[in-house]
Amino acid sequence: MAASLDRLPIQEFLFLYRACLDQEDGAPSLEISRFEDRRDIYLEESMDSYIGSLSTRHPERAKEIFFSFAGSPLKQERHRVAHLARPLMQVDHDIAIDLWERLLRDPEHEVRAKAFDEMEDALEDPELTPADIFRLTNAYHEAEQDENLHDPVRHAGELALRRLVSLMDSENES
Repeated sequence: MAASLDRLPIQEFLFLYRACLDQEDGAPSLEISRFEDRRDIYLEESMDSYIGSLSTRHPERAKEIFFSFAGSPLKQERHRVAHLARPLMQVDHDIAIDLWERLLRDPEHEVRAKAFDEMEDALEDPELTPADIFRLTNAYHEAEQDENLHDPVRHAGELALRRLVSLMDSENES
């Protein structure tokens, strides 16, 4: 299944992931239920397993997906990605620290607390330097004081604006 998920464009993967999570009363949609029955798999569990192994299997894709989750307007997605910075740190230290900092500056206390707990669990990891710990702890404490918060909706808009500018620039060059 991982190979098939690897072939999905990032946006389609995110939509599928959200469809699996957006289940009223824990019951999957009829389409998801039919798929799971035919394939004899539980899709949400398979996707969680896929995401958990993504850092080591496909680091570039992991970065895109994890930062999409961290920038999501959905608190649930930002909360779920908090535990993924640690495995990412083993393959790309700087990107993982950036991801952790973003989550530690989240406007929702629950997301910040989850990210802080995950960071505390990683304090003994050799990849986490004293400078990293200072940077991340400072980010968390600032966010707890409502300073320098990361706004996922504004961030998504800024990414869309950058994409628009690059599209307009390429049109002007033609």
